[in-house]
Amino acid sequence: MRPVYSTNPAIDNASEWQLDARKADYGVYRFDLELWLYLHDLSVGQAEIAANIGLCKKSFELLTAASYERLQEIAQPVFSSFSFNVEPDQLSDALLAAGRAVEVEPSRAIKTAQAHHNALTQTSQRYWLMVRKTAIELGDACAELLFGVTHQVLGMLRDTTELQVELAVATLDFRIQLRFPSKILIQMLEREHLTHHKLMATQAMVSAAALLDPAKRASSDDRKKAFNRWISYAGVSSNDADISDDAAHEEPAGQIRHYSEQYKLIEKMLQVGFVTAVIMLESGVTSSKIYYRIQKEVSASGKKFQQKTGKIPTGKAISSYQASIQASVLMLLYCRLAGPAYRDSVQIEPLMSALAIFESIKAYAGMLNVHRWNPVEPSLGFGLAQELRGHGIGQEAFLSRCPDCDMVHLTSIHQADCVTTTTCAFCRISDAERLNTA
Repeated sequence: MRPVYSTNPAIDNASEWQLDARKADYGVYRFDLELWLYLHDLSVGQAEIAANIGLCKKSFELLTAASYERLQEIAQPVFSSFSFNVEPDQLSDALLAAGRAVEVEPSRAIKTAQAHHNALTQTSQRYWLMVRKTAIELGDACAELLFGVTHQVLGMLRDTTELQVELAVATLDFRIQLRFPSKILIQMLEREHLTHHKLMATQAMVSAAALLDPAKRASSDDRKKAFNRWISYAGVSSNDADISDDAAHEEPAGQIRHYSEQYKLIEKMLQVGFVTAVIMLESGVTSSKIYYRIQKEVSASGKKFQQKTGKIPTGKAISSYQASIQASVLMLLYCRLAGPAYRDSVQIEPLMSALAIFESIKAYAGMLNVHRWNPVEPSLGFGLAQELRGHGIGQEAFLSRCPDCDMVHLTSIHQADCVTTTTCAFCRISDAERLNTA
C-alpha cells in the first residue's frame, strides 16, 4: 500500500483543482483517494476483506483492476465514501482509557500514539481526527452528513483531545463500510461517463437511514457553523460589514431593523445569486430605497455579484429529468442541514449552505458547463424550499424514496408533465444511459 501520508507527487498534485475550482476539502479528497488505493492494492485472495467493507465480488474485481486515473475520478472531495463503524460503548471505553493514559504518563502516551502502526490504523486515525475537527468547526449536523457518523459518537469526540483519539483508535478494530450501494460502484468502474453515477452515489450517502430520523434537529449553532464554513467555500465573505450606528440611523426610524445583520445577509444572498424578490422577502427589507442603497454599498466594497430580477421560480422550472435530479440532490441536502424546521419555514442559512455544497458536488460530478446539465438557479432552491413547507396539508413538493433504485427524489406538483411519471428521475436517466439515449 502507498503510505498514508504520501510523498508521491502524483498523489500530492493529483487534484490541485480541489483547492480552487471545486471549492471542496482537499483533506477529504486525499483521504478518500488513499483509501480507494488501499482497497485497490488488496490481492484477489483477500476478497473476504472486501466483502466486509460492502463490496460484492464483481465490484472488488473491477476495483483491483481499475486504473489510478479512474480512482482519482471516483474519490470524493466532499463526502467520505467510507465510514469506520464501531460500537459507541467500545469507543467510549477506549477514549476513557486513553484519557487516563495521557494524565498518568503523557510522554509515553505521545510515543505510543506516534508509534509505527500498520497502514489501516493510520488511516483510521486520520478518519477520526477529521471527524472530530469537522464536528468542532462545522457542528454535528455537517459531520454526520459528510462522514456518516452518529450523533452519539460525535458527542464523545468533541470532548476529547487529538492525542486521546489517536491512542483510542490504535486499540480498536473498526469495520470499514462503503457508504453507497456496491452496484453504483460497479457502474462507476465500468461506464465511461460518470456524472449520473456520481450523483447517485452522493444522493445515497446523503439519504442514509441514520440521517432520515425526523427526531434529529440540527441546533442553531450547528447550522450557523455549517453556514459560515460552506459559504466561505463558495467564496462569499462572512465578515461583519463595517456599518456604523450613525449610518444605520440615517434612514427614518422603523424602516429597517438590525441594519448590520441585514447588511450581512443581503451581501451573502447577492453573492449567492438570489433574485431581488427573494432577498427582500428573506431579509425583511420592505423599502426598495434601503435595499438598493445596501446593494450599492456591497458593490462599492469590491464584492462581486450579478444583479438578478424576476419572480421567485416554482417547480415549473423542473422541465427535464436532469433538472429533477439536481433539484432532488439540492433539496435533500437542504432538508438534512435544516432539520425538521424546514417544514415550518424556509431556513435561509441551511439553504445557502446546501447551495455551496451542491456547487462542489456539481464540479465533482463533471456537470459544470455541460449543456444537458443546465444549472439549477439558487432562487429555484428557495422556491422549492417554500413548496416543501407544511406537514402534508398544504405541501406542494415532497421527498420520497424510490422503491426500485432506493434514491430519495423530489416531486413538485408544479413540475412539467414530461417529468411527472411513476418512474423517478434517477431510474429514468439510468434506463436512458443503458440504451445510449441520454
